[in-house]
This record gives sequence, structure tokens and C-alpha cells, in this order.
Amino acid sequence: MTGAAHEVPRAYKKFLSQTIDVLEVVSNVSDVADNAQAALLITVLGTAVVAIIMLLGLYLLARSLAGVLARLTGTMSRLASGDLVAR
Repeated sequence: MTGAAHEVPRAYKKFLSQTIDVLEVVSNVSDVADNAQAALLITVLGTAVVAIIMLLGLYLLARSLAGVLARLTGTMSRLASGDLVAR
């Protein structure tokens, strides 16, 4: 709408020429916007922290499995070469 900030709007016409009243509600939403930005920042940082922790856990799991598989492969190689007391 154009005009002064405190101007009361006129009634508008609906499709069937019925008039409807317009109520203009003015509210300061800067607190809501600030809270939304803070919530977004917390969400992004929380997601990043969780992703880093998950990647670290996945790395440790992969290292652990790789060590077990390497020992198993070594033992199987010794058994295949005829060493029947291999552990």
C-alpha cells in the first residue's frame, strides 16, 4: 500500500461488488527475525558438529575393521602355505 504509515485503508470491493473491510495489523517482528536467525545458526553449527563426530566414528570403525581383516588375511596366508599351527 502506498501513502502515510498511519492511513486507514478504505474498504475493498469483492468479486460480487460486496464491500469488505480491511484491518491492518502492524507488529514489530524484529525479535522474531532475530530468534529465527539464532535458531538457524544453532541448527547449522549443531549439524556440523554431529557430522564431524560421525565422520570420526566412521574413520575409527574403518581402521578397526581394517586391522582385523589384515590379521585374518595374514593367518589365512600362513595356513594356506602349510603352517598348521598359525593363530
